[in-house]
Amino acid sequence: MNHRRTDEAVRPVVLLAADRNFVTDYVASVLRERGISMIGPLVDPSQAVQVLATQPVRAAILFETAASQDRARLIAMLNHRALPYLTVMGPRNVEGQEDGAVLFSPFAAYQVADWVAEQT
Repeated sequence: MNHRRTDEAVRPVVLLAADRNFVTDYVASVLRERGISMIGPLVDPSQAVQVLATQPVRAAILFETAASQDRARLIAMLNHRALPYLTVMGPRNVEGQEDGAVLFSPFAAYQVADWVAEQT
């Protein structure tokens, strides 16, 4: 049995959004239905940086968060720790992506949950 895979599966996912709205609540509810533990939705990248600095997580989901020093620091921390992250963006935001996975609107919440499941 692969204990590392089991340990990672119980680690929470960090959910970061520019603002809490129907879409983030929709995704959060599907993640909960799938039994995926999460921290958030957080609205400030500095909160996500603090979580990464203090807690073990398995992945991050970023909803259309604006460029900032805290967001850049968060991406650097995720990359340094080799943690996967998914950026969920509207169709108008197609430039300037980092190395993480990207999902464009329109999308279904199960696509986010499936992505998380694939990360463990």
